[in-house]
Amino acid sequence: MKLRTFLKAHNYYKDYVENLRFSPIYHNTFLLAISTVSYYFYFMDNQLSRKEIYDVKDILAELIPLTEEAMGKFRSARNWGFFDILGGGFLTDLIKHSQLGSARDIMSRINILLGDLQRELKDIVIPTDFNMSSASFATFADFVFDGFLADVYMQSKIMSSLNQVEELHRRLVILDDKMNQLLARC
Repeated sequence: MKLRTFLKAHNYYKDYVENLRFSPIYHNTFLLAISTVSYYFYFMDNQLSRKEIYDVKDILAELIPLTEEAMGKFRSARNWGFFDILGGGFLTDLIKHSQLGSARDIMSRINILLGDLQRELKDIVIPTDFNMSSASFATFADFVFDGFLADVYMQSKIMSSLNQVEELHRRLVILDDKMNQLLARC
């Protein structure tokens, strides 16, 4: 019976991933992995032990607050970026990049925890190379050229990173809810 359930879930999972290829989310591999994790657990709820669920929940208990903290840093950098576009100066750039540096440190910790989550969810591949989308040249240009175009370019990178972290947070909360449901069934 368990083998039949596993094969059925595996086939549904493959169909689901195939259908996702044509959606806009497919191009962001991390978001694809998190969405497939949620779907996979929907079908594999009888296959997980209580200990495995608690281990995943422990990792999620660390990940979710870290993503909230990263969102706060990116929002602060975004706000300073708007001020910079309107005519801020060197001091504004320093504060904005300080916030981005803090966000980068948090994202490094998130990457480590995503690796731990991947080890706990052995059958699911979760990319653990989630990085901010800002290049060192963009930072250099933001300080040296400090003009409207450099500020707008940097702001677009900040907004992109913020959107990705918000989506990551949303998916982790969904995964946590799924784990709570599985725990209630065990």
